[in-house]
Amino acid sequence: MKLKGNNYLCPHCKGHLRANNKIILSAKRENGDVGLMLLDPELGNYKVINHPSFDVQDGEKIEFYCSICHENLVAKNYDERLARIIMVNKNNKELDILFSLVAGEECTYKVSDGIFEAYGVDSGTYTNFFGETPKY
Repeated sequence: MKLKGNNYLCPHCKGHLRANNKIILSAKRENGDVGLMLLDPELGNYKVINHPSFDVQDGEKIEFYCSICHENLVAKNYDERLARIIMVNKNNKELDILFSLVAGEECTYKVSDGIFEAYGVDSGTYTNFFGETPKY
């Protein structure tokens, strides 16, 4: 069965992070609590599913890890306040997807070959790093 939409990969192990139309990541709160977070694969959709006991507070910095190889997904080559995964589009092209590590911050970027797209109401937060403002 072929997956509809984009695939999402770990930048370290290249393992597939998307299952049942969710991106599945391991997460760690500032207080050390750990859990799984299921993110929507649609860029700009900030609905998150997690266990009720993994109670993330807005403004809290979360560390995200690959749910397969457990490597930290911090986007060191871009900004240490962003996580990075890889999106493979329908043309089989790989693009960097960056998203905020701050809970409640709606901020996502798609970057490839000098092309930059920003999503979310807080996307202006990191655009100076990319040298431009969001294109809506």
